[in-house]
Amino acid sequence: MKHTTAKKLKLKTFFFLSLIDIIMIITSYIILPIIMNYPPYTEGNLQFQNEVESLNHVQQYAFVFVFATLICYIIISLLMRNIYAFLKKYDANKNISFEEIKLIRKDCANIPYVFYISEIIICLGLAFLLVIFLNITNIFLLKYTLALLAIIVLIALLQFIFLQANLKQISLLTYDKTSNFEKNTGIRIKFSSNLILQIIPFLLVSIIIISLFGYAKTSNEKANCIATYYKSYFNNKTFSDISLESLQSELDSIPLYSDSDYYIILSPNNNISYTSDTSKEISKFFLAYLRNFFDQTNGIIYEYYGYEQQAYMIDLLDENGNIWYIGFEYSFTDYSLMYSYIAIMIAVSILYGFFIYIWSRNTSSNISSISEALEHVVQENDYTSKSFLPILSNDEFGDLAYSYNKIEELTNLHLKEIQTNQDILVEQERLASLGQMIGGIAHNLKTPIFSIAGGLEGLSDLINEYDASIENSSVTNEDMHEIAKDMREWIEKLKGHISYMSDVITTVKGQTTTLADNATVEFSVAELFKRIDILMKHEIKNALATLEIQNQVGDADLLSGNINSLVQIINNIISNSIEAYGNQYTNKKIELTATQNNRHIIISVKDYGPGISPTAQEKLFKEMITTKGKNGTGLGMFMSYSNIKAHFNGDMHYETELGKGTTFYITLPIKN
Repeated sequence: MKHTTAKKLKLKTFFFLSLIDIIMIITSYIILPIIMNYPPYTEGNLQFQNEVESLNHVQQYAFVFVFATLICYIIISLLMRNIYAFLKKYDANKNISFEEIKLIRKDCANIPYVFYISEIIICLGLAFLLVIFLNITNIFLLKYTLALLAIIVLIALLQFIFLQANLKQISLLTYDKTSNFEKNTGIRIKFSSNLILQIIPFLLVSIIIISLFGYAKTSNEKANCIATYYKSYFNNKTFSDISLESLQSELDSIPLYSDSDYYIILSPNNNISYTSDTSKEISKFFLAYLRNFFDQTNGIIYEYYGYEQQAYMIDLLDENGNIWYIGFEYSFTDYSLMYSYIAIMIAVSILYGFFIYIWSRNTSSNISSISEALEHVVQENDYTSKSFLPILSNDEFGDLAYSYNKIEELTNLHLKEIQTNQDILVEQERLASLGQMIGGIAHNLKTPIFSIAGGLEGLSDLINEYDASIENSSVTNEDMHEIAKDMREWIEKLKGHISYMSDVITTVKGQTTTLADNATVEFSVAELFKRIDILMKHEIKNALATLEIQNQVGDADLLSGNINSLVQIINNIISNSIEAYGNQYTNKKIELTATQNNRHIIISVKDYGPGISPTAQEKLFKEMITTKGKNGTGLGMFMSYSNIKAHFNGDMHYETELGKGTTFYITLPIKN
C-alpha cells in the first residue's frame, strides 16, 4: 500500500509521541519509587501488588500510557487537521491557494505552542483532581504533584521540540507551491521569550527532581534513625511473658521518639490487633508487607506506597511456639525540610530565571541589531545606503555581523554591476526597437519622397511651359493664371509631403533617446497617438493587421512625462499583440483607446489573440520574461511597468482570457 505524505506524517507523529511517552513511563517507573519512598522489594513483586491493590503497577503504568497517548493523539489530530488536508492536496498535485498556504504556515508555527500549553493545563487539571478525590496525606500529595508536574512538563517539552522540528519541514513544503511569503505568520514570540519558554521548564524539572531526591534521601535517614532508636530499646529488653497485658506493660515503659508515635501488638494469626493510639488502624497493606518482607527488611514495615509512615517490628515466640509481632509505628515526615526544599526550588528558579532572562535578552539584542539593519533597508527601500554593523564579539554573533557586512559590500558592488548591465540591456532593447522601426520609417519616407520627386518634375514642366509662353502672343492671361494655379497646387502637395516627413523625422529623433531619459514635457493624447500611428504603420501593414485608434480625451487634458518613453512602451505592447496573433489568425485587430476617469487618463491596448499563459502571468511585471525565444530580451514588459510606475507616477495592469485575448491598461494622472 502506498503511504502518502499525510499518512507518513501521522505515523511518524504517533510513533514519536508514543516513544516519548514510553521513555517517560519507564523513567517514571524507575525514579518515582525512589523519590516517593516506596517500600523496598514491592516494585518487582506483582503477586504482592495484586494482593494489596486492584491493579498492579505495570497495569497502572500501561493504563496511564494508553490514556496519555490517546489524549495526545486526539489533541494533535484536531490541531493538525488542516495540515493533513494540505498534504493530501500536495500529494495529489492539486491547486492550493495562497490563503490555504498562509493558514498552513500559521498552523505549523502555532501548533507546537498550543500543544505544549495544552499538556501543561492537563497536568494541572490532574493535580487538581488528586487534591479533590484522593484521600492521601498532604506530604504525599505535594511530592506526587511536583513529580507529576516535572514529568508532564518534560514530556510536553520533548514533544514540543519534536513537533516544531517536523512542522518546519511541512512549512518548507509550502514553498514548493509558491514562493510568496508574509511576515509574522503565527504566534509572535520573541527569540528571548522562546529561549525562556524552553529552558526555564527544563531547569524547573531538574530542580524538582533533584530536590525530591534530596528530600527522599534525608527523610530515609531520619526514618533509619528512629528505627535505630526503638531497636536499641528492644535489644535491652527481655520478654519472658508473652501475652497482651504483659506486652502492653513492657511497651508502655519505652519512651516514644515523638508524641505522634504509637506501638502495635499483633497476636498469632492476627486474632488480636492492638494499637496504643485507638484512632489508628492497622492497614491491609501493613499486614501483607509484614507477612511477605519481614525478614528482608530487618523488621521495618511500611504503611503504604509513598506514605512517610513505617514501623519497627520484632517477632516473639510464646510458649506454644506461636509468633507475636510488636513494634512502634512512627512518621518520618519532615515538613520544615520539605518547605526548605520548596523555598530553595523557588529561589533557585527565580535566580536562574533572572540570569537566563538577562542572557536571552542579550542574545536577542544581538540578533535584533542585525534584523533592524535589514528592516531599515526594506522600509527605506534603499539598497545602496551602507549600514554596516560594528563587530562587538568574537563568537557566532560576531561572525554573523561580519557576514552581514560582507553581504552589504557585495550587494553594493552587485547593484552597481546590475545598474551597468541594466543600462546596457535597456540600450539593446532600444536599439532592437529602433532597428524594427527603421524599416518602417524607410517605407514611410519612400512614398512622400517619390511624390516630391514627381511634384518637382511637374513643377519643372510648368516652369518650362511658363517660360515658353512669356513672348508667345497666342497665350492669354487666363492661360498664364492657369499655369500659376497648377504650380500652386503642386507646391501645396509638396508642403504636405514635407510636413509628413518632418513629423516622421521628429518622431524618429525622439525615439533615439533611451528609456532612462527623464526629460519631462506636457503633451496631449492626440500628439501621443499621432506618433504611435506613424511609427507602427509599417509594422501593422506588414503583419496584415489593423490598428483602430479611439481618442475620447480632449486636447485640454495633458499628460506630463517623457513622451518618447511612453510611445516606446505602447509600441512595445502593440508589437507583442501582433506577435501573439501569429500566423493562425486572419483577423488581427488591435484597439488603441484613451478614456478619462476623474483625474486620470486610461490608455488601453486590446487584442483578440490567444491570451497570456498562466506561467507567463506569474512572472509578468515581476521579472524579465519573453515568449519569443532568442528574438526577445524579456525587458519590454518588465521595463515598461517599472517606467510607468517610476517616471509617470501611474499604474499598469492587464486582463486576459485564454483563447479570447488580452487588454493592457495604462493609468496616468492628468497634469493639473
